[in-house]
Amino acid sequence: MTKRACIVYFLLLALLTVIYTVFLPETLRQMEGTSFFTSDPDFFKEKLAEAPGLTAWLSNFLLQFYRWPLAGMFVDALILTSIAALCGLIPSSLECKGFPELSVLVPIAILLLAPWNIKFHLEVLFFYSGIVCGLQLKPLWTKLIFLLLWPIAGFFLTGFVLLLLSIVVVTGYGFYKQRSIALPIAGIASICIAIATVYASNEWLGFIPFEKRFLYIPEQISSIWLFILIFAGSVMLMMIPDNGKKRWTHLTSLSLSCACIIGGVVYGATNSEARSVEKYYFMTSLADKKDWSSLLSAIPREETLQNKMALRFALLAEAGLGTYADNVFNYPIATTEDLLYRHEVNRNSCIFNRLFYDNLGIYDEAMRMSFEFGVMTPEGICFNSLRQMIHYSILLGDYKVAEKYLKILSKSTFHSAWIENERKFLQQQQQKGIKKKPVLADTFVNVYAMNSEMVRQLQVMPENRKVLDYLLTGLLMQRDLQKFAIIMRGFPIYKNQTLPGTYAQACSMLANSPEFNMHRQFKYSTDIDKQFMEFYRQSRQDKNAASMAQYMGSYWYYYFYTEPENQDGQADGNRQVN
Repeated sequence: MTKRACIVYFLLLALLTVIYTVFLPETLRQMEGTSFFTSDPDFFKEKLAEAPGLTAWLSNFLLQFYRWPLAGMFVDALILTSIAALCGLIPSSLECKGFPELSVLVPIAILLLAPWNIKFHLEVLFFYSGIVCGLQLKPLWTKLIFLLLWPIAGFFLTGFVLLLLSIVVVTGYGFYKQRSIALPIAGIASICIAIATVYASNEWLGFIPFEKRFLYIPEQISSIWLFILIFAGSVMLMMIPDNGKKRWTHLTSLSLSCACIIGGVVYGATNSEARSVEKYYFMTSLADKKDWSSLLSAIPREETLQNKMALRFALLAEAGLGTYADNVFNYPIATTEDLLYRHEVNRNSCIFNRLFYDNLGIYDEAMRMSFEFGVMTPEGICFNSLRQMIHYSILLGDYKVAEKYLKILSKSTFHSAWIENERKFLQQQQQKGIKKKPVLADTFVNVYAMNSEMVRQLQVMPENRKVLDYLLTGLLMQRDLQKFAIIMRGFPIYKNQTLPGTYAQACSMLANSPEFNMHRQFKYSTDIDKQFMEFYRQSRQDKNAASMAQYMGSYWYYYFYTEPENQDGQADGNRQVN
């Protein structure tokens, strides 16, 4: 291996580890959260039945390191650097003197085409390992033994197309150099063994239909032939003759390799899609930590005008801070149906809805969202889902379920400290005398229209201020001030308290607007009445919304100057509010 190649490989390892860890830490952390690994023999058998089995099991084991982004990215960077190093050994294995440092084109291409698929990275690593091993064996008899054993080992280590390609490369070059008829015979036998192994595996492994193994294609790559093209191109580049006399060719090759590394790594970590995903996981992480102030400051107000996801997180942060009722009409929201994912079922909706119901203290629904999220992951269960369900089970007093999930999690590799802390929390809850809540309740979650659902939750938790705020603001969004007043009187959480600004503005309308003309019933500053009368006077004189811009963010402006949303789904549910 040349000094140039060593410099390039070190640069690849260092930049990959540092840049991705700095720019995409939460994305890396989620790779552990959405994976699963256990030392249970049944799990090993299940993974062995995949294609390729040992690589599938090993990738799940390595994904655990992403719990610490630096460690996880170092592992993946080490795999990709090893791919480059093995690819760089091909010219010398073919007895050619070329530019092995150009082999970095392969891991960079893999990084951009399949950035988060560590399983495929391992498959490519074993593919190059097989090629280099087969090419390095010089005696004829060792090559023949390799060709007969490699298809069986390769079945568990790499994809079928890559396995066939490695057999063809080793057989073809061996025959070219040694001109022995035994090599093509062994190559044909090797391919037959590979096919026979696939058929046999359907009998003694099962689970994966054998016909799907022949053209196994990684999920994130549209065609395996694209990778084969990259492989062939990189080998041809590395084998450009190098007579060692022209120094400028070495500098050009080194510069090109470094430029490819820097450009590929920086683009992979900073492109718009990667940054968008990182922003989502960053907001999720802050919400999980209940760091509401940081979450709110991380979302520019103009972003909430264009992005409903950002709007939902901003309003969730306002609710967590207790300022939702004061500030809700500062945001472009017209219906409580937009507060969460009401009619979508996917991984993102499960993540956010869990945070939403967790913030409301409705832990059984938060636990259901965790379970559904786990079901949607490749293994049907994941570390994030398990950790969350354990915690919610303890909060709900369901200690037997918590112990069941703790037992499953204890068979993973890196959870001993977390399990110890969670058991302490379980014991504290038991000492407080918190008992399991009834399995059955007289209401359902996420079934009715939002306002109707909040009414039902208030009947179960009449002191829950956040639930009351969602109901009251929902009625205000519908411009139903009379029902707003009924709910305010029916659930006197704000009795003898100064009302939040939005509620005070609504109450001043009830007391002073000719449309309602109700007597003053709630406690708020008399200045609010004066401000409303001034607003009402100006609105009668000039009905142009632009002239009333000073009142934007107030409920009055919302009531008179914004277009009502189509809220048919709410209307049916609100018949239950009375």
